[in-house]
Formats: sequence, structure tokens, C-alpha cells
Amino acid sequence: RMDRTSVSLHHITWVVRDLAVALASLSPVLPADAVVHESLPQRGVATARVRVGTTWLVFVQPLGPGAPADRLARAGEGPLLLSLGVTSLDAALDDAVARGARPTGPARTGVGGWKVVDLDVQLPGGASIQLCEDPAAADDG
Repeated sequence: RMDRTSVSLHHITWVVRDLAVALASLSPVLPADAVVHESLPQRGVATARVRVGTTWLVFVQPLGPGAPADRLARAGEGPLLLSLGVTSLDAALDDAVARGARPTGPARTGVGGWKVVDLDVQLPGGASIQLCEDPAAADDG
């Protein structure tokens, strides 16, 4: 059984219509030079992320079809997912499945080289829960 103390809040992903507008709204409180831009063509999105303390705030702008575009069309801009940082994605997924969660697809590589898997668990309001193993977090340790 996975040690639950190894779970942390890794990142929050917000779906937006326009990355530039979303980032401009944060410009009074976050330095622009701290923003990391990355494209994820396999997910049909452009992303921008900024570290806030130990947690990443990730904005995704859909550029094509997929879950982020579907969420934007259905519910507008807002929280897409809450990603829980884990030390071992495989162990955390096994533990979550044993407690009744199911992955919605295979594990994949996300922004920053993060290894992620989405679960069929949702927060009130519709944001999904995701597990995330961050190779850089292991290097920090």
C-alpha cells in the first residue's frame, strides 16, 4: 500500500480561451519571466505554467479537439484538473484502483516531462483528479 504522506498538490490546470489574456490577468502578482510556455500537440493544447510555492499553476489553451476543448465548450473557462504529486505513479495508481478509482486512459507524458494519468474521480464543479510523477521533484529531494 502506498504511503499517503507522499501525496502532494503538484499542479492545478485551468482551461482558457487565450493564454495571453489569462497570463495578463496574473501579471500584477506573478513575474512574467517565471512563466514556462510549452506546446503539447498530442493533447491539442498550448500551455503556460508558473510555479507558485511548491505548486504549479498551469493554463491550457485548446488548439484542437480533445478533453480540454470539450471542457471549454461544455463549461467555459475554469478548473480542468487537480493533479496530485506522487513519488511512484504505478504504486499510486494501484492504490487508487484498489480503493475504487479507475484511470480514464493510459499514463502519458505531460508538460515538463511529468508522467500523468487521469482518474474517473471529479471534484464538485467537474474538475478531474490526476496523478503526477514529476522526475524533477525526485531530483529536488
